[in-house]
Amino acid sequence: MVLACVAALVVALVLPIGAALWQVEDWSRDLITNMAATDPDHQDGRLHPVNTDLSPREVAEALPNMVQRLPGWEVVNIHVKRNDNTGEEYLAVVDLIRTTPILGFKDDVRLTINHTDGATAVTAVSRSRVGKGDLGQNPRNLREILGKLRSELGELSIRRQK
Repeated sequence: MVLACVAALVVALVLPIGAALWQVEDWSRDLITNMAATDPDHQDGRLHPVNTDLSPREVAEALPNMVQRLPGWEVVNIHVKRNDNTGEEYLAVVDLIRTTPILGFKDDVRLTINHTDGATAVTAVSRSRVGKGDLGQNPRNLREILGKLRSELGELSIRRQK
């Protein structure tokens, strides 16, 4: 009986840690960095900003429905700013929380939707609330949310053109 309890305890402790370590992609980054951001020059194209012809408001309004279909994600705040002179929307900021499935850690993700020169770009930052390293979770957060956003925005653009 005692041996079974010890085995169960070991499994309960080792499996989550093993699962987290299994997902580490870049040991030189993932143990010492607890944030990730989009970058147009990043070697992983999935971490490039998202570009669209939609307005910041259209992008921001598409996010709540999209996010609610993603497990572990929630929208905290959406704020759209207008140019005082023209009334044109030029910036939206969307704050999200991503909760990891195994240990329930919360990461703060901010999407900035900026409209300049007739185009809209979505940049993002994901930041862990605790820990010195994120074991690669923040880049995974960005790849997940930006991948879904690219898919959704493509469908919105097609519908808008019809």
